[in-house]
Order: sequence, then structure tokens, then C-alpha cells
Amino acid sequence: MESRYDLFDKVLNGIYGYYKKNGKYLKITFTPNNVAEGDRFLIFSAYKETTCTFKWRGDLLAVYFDNDEPMLLEECPDSFYRSILKNLPKE
Repeated sequence: MESRYDLFDKVLNGIYGYYKKNGKYLKITFTPNNVAEGDRFLIFSAYKETTCTFKWRGDLLAVYFDNDEPMLLEECPDSFYRSILKNLPKE
């Protein structure tokens, strides 16, 4: 299993690469069908999907949830990193 640091590094590079290539912030819509196995970070009981926008706050990357308060990417659990990696746009 990958370490938290390795997962975070891959996520950060993927999000930054998307931003650099497309010139816009990455948005991913998560549903119960496209999250990584074992990821219970996003709660789908009240909403059938959650769209996350990844934006920089100075030097830090924040996750803006359409149904919840934003949080820093580094404060998210490893399972959510795996869900992000699963849904990064293919190059």
C-alpha cells in the first residue's frame, strides 16, 4: 500500500498538471459509483453526488465541496486521495 506522502504527491501533481495544461481549476463530481473502494469520506445520504473544485489558497491547495465547507487538501484522508486519483482526467 502506498504511503500517505506518496498518495498526496500524486494527487498534487495530477491537480497541478491539469491546471497547468488547461488553465482552469479541476472539478470532479463524485458519486457512490466512482469513489475508491473503502472511501467513506464523502457522505451520499443527503446528496447523490458531490462536486469538488480544487483551488489554491496561496501556496496551499483547498477542496471546495458543493455541499459542505471547504478544507485543505492535506487535511483530507488517504481514502479520498485514492478517489481523486481514480477520477483524475486521463491525459
